[in-house]
Amino acid sequence: MKHDIRIAGHFFALRPVTMEDAKFMLELRTDPELAAYLNPTSHLLADQQAYLESYFSRPDDYYFIVHARDSGAAEGMLAIYDIDHDSKHAEWGRWILKRNSLAAVESACLVYRAGFEEMGLEGMYCRTVAKNGRVVSFHASCGLERVRELPGYVTLNGVRHDSVEQLMTREQWSHCGHLLDEKAERLARLLRR
Repeated sequence: MKHDIRIAGHFFALRPVTMEDAKFMLELRTDPELAAYLNPTSHLLADQQAYLESYFSRPDDYYFIVHARDSGAAEGMLAIYDIDHDSKHAEWGRWILKRNSLAAVESACLVYRAGFEEMGLEGMYCRTVAKNGRVVSFHASCGLERVRELPGYVTLNGVRHDSVEQLMTREQWSHCGHLLDEKAERLARLLRR
């Protein structure tokens, strides 16, 4: 969906995805290390562009580029999607950052700000392949509650994998959001040195 939500943090920021991001997105999505727990994608730029054309017409799907605030250099991408307007809950995912990126903490903080402060959501959840322990642990360290196991939830390269659903509510965010923001601010100070 074309949207105009922009969120600036201490060092990184979020902006809407554009067609010009297709090449960058394809590079990340086809990197075998980065995409180990993502659905496989075509290696053709034209296919990525077609995907973005389709995305731009989908309602309730907010795709963002994570970028350095000062230089505008792209660091990765993430999205908020599958919005349930009755419960005001949505999933966030499609999160992938360049190798060795230091944007994880702040991009997570920014996506919660987008969801809770800009979009008025009451809850945001992630569904992560259970074997991706590093990301499951990261979400837990941000204050997400482990809600349930999803047996065989995703199929990657013909193999079914269990997933873990973790949830951040608006109330939880009001308690732990400042802690995440403080971590992002400390990292930003280090990056500016």
